[in-house]
Amino acid sequence: MSRHSLDGEWELIGGPHLTMPEHATEFENEAAIRIPARVPGNVEDDLVEAGLLTPLEMGEGAYQTLDYEGHRWFFRKSFKAPAIDPSEQLCLVFEGIDTIAEVFLNGDSLGKTQNMLIPHSFEIGNCVRHGEENELIVRIDPVVVAGREREAEPCEFVNGFTERAAIRKAAHMYGWDILPRIVSAGLWRPVCLQTMPAVHWRQVFAQTLSIDLENRSSEVAVFWEFVVPQINLNGWKLRLSIDDNQRNRKDLKTVSIFACSGHLMLSLEDIDFWWPRGLGDPTLYSLRIELLNPQGNVAAEHVQTIGIRTLELVQTEITTEEEPGEFVFVVNGQKVFIKGTNHVPLDALHGRDNRHLDTLLSMTADLNCNMLRIWGGGVYETDTFYDRCDELGIMVWHDFMFGCALYPQTEDFLKQARKEAEVVVKRLRHHACMALWSGNNENDVAHDWFPLHSKLNPNDDRISREILPEVLRRLDPLRSYLPSSPYVSQKVFERGKKTSEIPEDHLWGPRDDFKGPFYQNSPAHFVSEIGYHGAPCLESLKQMIEPEHLWPFENDGEIDPQWRAKAIASFPDESLHDGRIRLMANQVSILFDVIPDQLEPFIQASQISQAEAMKFFIERFRMGKWRRTGILWWNIRDGWPLISDAVVDYYNRPKLAYSYIKRVQQDLCVMVDEAEDDRHKVIAVNDTLNDATIDVAIGVIGQADTLLKHTLTVPANGRTQVGEIPASPVCALYLLNWRTDTSTGHNHYLAGPRPFNLEQYTQWVPQLGLEAQPPAFVSP
Repeated sequence: MSRHSLDGEWELIGGPHLTMPEHATEFENEAAIRIPARVPGNVEDDLVEAGLLTPLEMGEGAYQTLDYEGHRWFFRKSFKAPAIDPSEQLCLVFEGIDTIAEVFLNGDSLGKTQNMLIPHSFEIGNCVRHGEENELIVRIDPVVVAGREREAEPCEFVNGFTERAAIRKAAHMYGWDILPRIVSAGLWRPVCLQTMPAVHWRQVFAQTLSIDLENRSSEVAVFWEFVVPQINLNGWKLRLSIDDNQRNRKDLKTVSIFACSGHLMLSLEDIDFWWPRGLGDPTLYSLRIELLNPQGNVAAEHVQTIGIRTLELVQTEITTEEEPGEFVFVVNGQKVFIKGTNHVPLDALHGRDNRHLDTLLSMTADLNCNMLRIWGGGVYETDTFYDRCDELGIMVWHDFMFGCALYPQTEDFLKQARKEAEVVVKRLRHHACMALWSGNNENDVAHDWFPLHSKLNPNDDRISREILPEVLRRLDPLRSYLPSSPYVSQKVFERGKKTSEIPEDHLWGPRDDFKGPFYQNSPAHFVSEIGYHGAPCLESLKQMIEPEHLWPFENDGEIDPQWRAKAIASFPDESLHDGRIRLMANQVSILFDVIPDQLEPFIQASQISQAEAMKFFIERFRMGKWRRTGILWWNIRDGWPLISDAVVDYYNRPKLAYSYIKRVQQDLCVMVDEAEDDRHKVIAVNDTLNDATIDVAIGVIGQADTLLKHTLTVPANGRTQVGEIPASPVCALYLLNWRTDTSTGHNHYLAGPRPFNLEQYTQWVPQLGLEAQPPAFVSP
């Protein structure tokens, strides 16, 4: 198989959809816009490049795109087809078309698309002109118009509106509280010509069935399917081998075959297993499967990277005092405490995604996250993304792309959902990092967001309860599946939908004091969303808000329009998210009893508030190991310049929370629990598979006295109490230091009664010994 790229410069022609023809050969009439386009890309970037829009990132710039939501676009490119063998098939492949489109080659329609989230391929052997120029045109129709043409139904719900419910594109593009409304259109992933030989592999899927850690052996099932024109396969054989990361090849078996698909069992010896971060090395192998013709020559070859491991989610439907439940991931027979984060779209404009991928995953590994949750309001990432997660030992919790909505239940929409799931599951199922499929993000609990829908049973949703499980049962039967996050099972529904009985939850609530009862008293074993606001640093704010709007954020009770745009309002007059700015200020006030009246102190106070909150959330769950089994905090990085819960802004500048999280996500960590009877328990947690002997010393910043000094052994994959220290009657910062034979660790605890003194705290930050000072705390 070979690929011939059609990426690069195209021509873009567009205008209001009512003025533009449907057929590509008719559009030589006067068009409103005719500019160069870059593929992969989005029309908005092309419009900015052509000078028709100002940069969208600044101020209210994203609102400019509202004027183009009703446009029809034509992408045009001429190309010469590569020479191919008569036995080969030539296909035109679009990795991503956004969204409702028709593809024309030399004036003939190849077909239509209606799903942004999956690739589309067209066989073009009968209409391509070899040896001469071919004209390729893609017409993209406005999804907003398509959404309005469809008759809505009262049992559909998407944040109060239903236009996007039946459109299969990234949900955030219609506007979200973490990304702007930029509905967009474009060829957002690569386009290529792909030749397919007459003999080729259709699919190969290796699954680890069992492992023996002590004897370093494993049983692996390989499912295979190939295409060959011959009917009689007498003399054809399969040859399998495996290469380790040192390129040492081991032949496994050669077998005769008499059909084009089947199963093989492999018994592997001397295996190094794939482990998530902290538990061991994420060892990978290259499984090579070759199809040999009767002459003994290789007719087709497929190489697949695999990790040998078992991975499952052990869960119960409910958890109560009378009936304690669980929600825990188990890898290679070992329970794993999850320290991870939520991954939102890399960019609001997905043609830019690849620019950010390496940075995002490097930061994830730097923070010692062992899991990423891919949130269900975005896109399925590129193969490179999952390859890197395999290599880094980062497990992936993967939502299907359904979020915060009650989706159509029509046969046509269910057919689309099934097709999408089949394509995605077959593409990603071989990755060692793939830990869990989740049917959607918050669709179950969304039933309670509007009175009409609160009467409905989430378990009647055919997508998450019927379509997706059926696809997984056929195509990825060993992977764990969670119908929704959080999951309202039939048992939970019958018991009154008590969120206090759900083992896995999203903890948002009042967004008040991070040490308040809502956060402290949650009975959840596992939290997959939890966050706290923090302002970006001054440099980043200056890149997203014009000077005259930088400060204050509110005048006479009105939120500044550019702060509102970054809050993040989908429309200029929308005030729905004004409270997010005031919420951030209120969180500062709770901690310090003051809201600074100057921008830079406000930024510092906000980042301190966020950092202490995120640190507290993670420590709360880690100190509760194994009653608590994991936390996926929200979130690591913004996909747009905005003000949010992310710990790294769009410009990749970390907030103070980044440094705090890095410390409290060390595999071996010492932490201070909240005081009871004027005493704090000191807890040590070890997330490795080896016992750890540590020397612990705790002091107070600015004082020479030592509160506690102790040597102890922390059991493998366990927790233990180090000792106790007195509660402080005044505001103080406890410094925690520990040492093993091979490493040192540091942490702190903010002690004493509130409110704290902001000026004093900002003086403490440089004394914490952080690896790098966040931009907001670096003196100019």
